[in-house]
Amino acid sequence: MLHSFDRDLEITERLETEYVRALFYDLPADYSELYRSYEYPRLCTVLEGEVIVSQKEGLRSDNNKFLLMPAMAKIWIEIKRPAKALVYELSDVLIKKVSENTGHPFRADFHPDHPLLLFQESSELRNILNKIQRTLAGRKPGFEYILDVYAQELVYDLIQTDEISRILNFRLGSPVSTAIQYMEEEYNGPISIKRISCDLGMSEANFCQYFKKITGVSPKEYLTHIKMEKAKEIIMEESITDASFDLGYESVSNFISTFKEVYGVTPKQYKKKSGY
Repeated sequence: MLHSFDRDLEITERLETEYVRALFYDLPADYSELYRSYEYPRLCTVLEGEVIVSQKEGLRSDNNKFLLMPAMAKIWIEIKRPAKALVYELSDVLIKKVSENTGHPFRADFHPDHPLLLFQESSELRNILNKIQRTLAGRKPGFEYILDVYAQELVYDLIQTDEISRILNFRLGSPVSTAIQYMEEEYNGPISIKRISCDLGMSEANFCQYFKKITGVSPKEYLTHIKMEKAKEIIMEESITDASFDLGYESVSNFISTFKEVYGVTPKQYKKKSGY
């Protein structure tokens, strides 16, 4: 549970699957702070209590309403009484996959004056969110896969409304989004952060600073995260040596040390622990 909007804690405490990230908040009474979305849009749901969104607009969110924020937005939040909330970060990969597979346009032409949308729940949306919440609460073996299936159903329901679809697709041309997409597609080859920043028309220093401000980690750390997530899958099918080269590591020892630094065990130990 998160008791504030601290970005570092959001990164360490969130639950993450291939398509979605879940953040649980248990917020105290008389709490107020600026709330931000980062590289992905956020769907905010209130489980208990009430959340006041933006002093200027005076919007109130409870468990009958949902707040949708495009990526890289910020709003002011006030909590009068203790409240609990569950927030979903919906990845670009998820939104694009659902949009393309269902024939919905994947556009980035929406520039909202007020970067948030508070909307009433539908029975269909409530049903989907209930399934997601039960899956998160149960945490049965393989629940991440089931969660991603429901996440696709969730986005499919959301993009039926044009205004919601535009908010979900907002920001696709941003430097961070472009860089992340490139890393996810080219993770198995030599990736130069300097080259990425150059292609984006930014200096390497400015790009790295901006990237970390949005994601909370450096581009190099983010790329390592992508590679290590892939590594857990690849080592189940290939030798450690082949896996290291498939992931773009020139040195097997470097791959092994990086894996151990991230997961606390070597690839061989992880593989053995997983029953392979």
